[in-house]
Amino acid sequence: MQSGIRRLLLFPVALFSVAAPAALIPDGAAAADTPSPICNVRTAPIPPGPATLVTKTVVPGHAGRLIDDTLYSPALAATTHVFVLLPQGFDARSTMRYPTLYLIHGAAGTYADWINVGNAQQITDQARTNHVPPFITVMPDAGTWGFYSDWYGSDLNGTPNPPPAWTTYHIGELVPWIDGHYPTIANRNHRAIAGLSMGGFGSISYAARFPGLFASAGTFSGAVDNDYGYPYANTYLSALAPAFSGGHFDQCVWGDEVTQDVHWRGDNPTYLADSLAHTDLFIASGGGTTPTTVANDPIEQTCYFMSKSLIASLDHYGIKHTDDFYGGGSHAWSYWQADLVKYLPLMAQTFATPPTPPPAKPFSFRSILPSFSAWGWTFTTNHQVTEFTYLNNVSRHRLTVLGSGRLDVTTAPLYRPDSTWAVTQGGVTHLVEADRSGRLTFRVDLGPPHSAEQTGFSNGSETNGWTRAGVDIERADGE
Repeated sequence: MQSGIRRLLLFPVALFSVAAPAALIPDGAAAADTPSPICNVRTAPIPPGPATLVTKTVVPGHAGRLIDDTLYSPALAATTHVFVLLPQGFDARSTMRYPTLYLIHGAAGTYADWINVGNAQQITDQARTNHVPPFITVMPDAGTWGFYSDWYGSDLNGTPNPPPAWTTYHIGELVPWIDGHYPTIANRNHRAIAGLSMGGFGSISYAARFPGLFASAGTFSGAVDNDYGYPYANTYLSALAPAFSGGHFDQCVWGDEVTQDVHWRGDNPTYLADSLAHTDLFIASGGGTTPTTVANDPIEQTCYFMSKSLIASLDHYGIKHTDDFYGGGSHAWSYWQADLVKYLPLMAQTFATPPTPPPAKPFSFRSILPSFSAWGWTFTTNHQVTEFTYLNNVSRHRLTVLGSGRLDVTTAPLYRPDSTWAVTQGGVTHLVEADRSGRLTFRVDLGPPHSAEQTGFSNGSETNGWTRAGVDIERADGE
């Protein structure tokens, strides 16, 4: 939003169950998600494939440092633009490689906003005086109301068609393309993301959904709790859509606000906050709760409350964060420019001393995707409906899972190839041999899959009656 406005040994394992699973599939009954009253759900899979370059233009007036790349994206089934700002002193003949900042825009905006309105070139250049080392800045397009998500579907009138797949484009296509065509240091410890308003949502959501991708994330007046005030106040976010997207309602980013709440939470950084434990975070907003600090417009005030909601969730999990709630303010570029100035030295500190990631520390993660990865581990469900799988304290020697159905687990390459490990659940042990890459593959049985999509978030009962399983992994071959 702007001013003006996510060696193979399979076996059944015994489980430790907290209660009988809820909403199981009766004999002869078909499991199904609740239909959305306002959206046609996406039916065709998102097309796979890498982004490809269509045109490359050096933008005049920027000393040859600003590149406008036009890419064709299979996920979007369209061409899209990205600005790439090269650092001062950049020499294409040099072998030097640079960290990367993905700097993303808000609603009703474009990839050009941070250059044309946000003063990003001058701000990033001036950061050198604060001892910020040079870095490449990548500014992609994300639609006027794209919300950095693979959309649930299209409006009942078929708009847009096909539904956008911004996550798949940004994460699956753009990041690899940038690393393959520019001299980046292509690893998490040298990659950051930050954005304003809708882009603040995108930066923290991407950091939570893909924790192995960005070491640092910043949100400036971010809409970081898209489900804030469910089941009533979150409709405010949908009501704003026409103001940002040329009068289109565009209500189908995550489906209906009430019936598809699990989809809203699937990309919601506040609900996914436990995944941010190994990311350095900067959270800035105006607003406040007293007459002297109240924001000058309702949108900034809303983003303030969303930011406080994110912080409450981070505090619940004991996750550190750096905040700047400056009071007053409005949803305007002058504040976001100031936020960027404050963020860049923190980003540089992260690049110099990155947070310690797994496997040195355990991780937690949750996702509604049928198959997902985190920190080199891969998890595949057999869900019949949309619901979360919750992973807690995942480490080389143990993990805890909350969910339903079957979960196939392939670990990160943490074990000596061909070594044998005892995988124990509920007092039953099975032997698993590490493959040549040092990965273990095993199956966790979480009981019969549920028949209805997940609900109950508003009262904290979303996992009542679900199955919780603990798995221990120990060396078994005596070496």
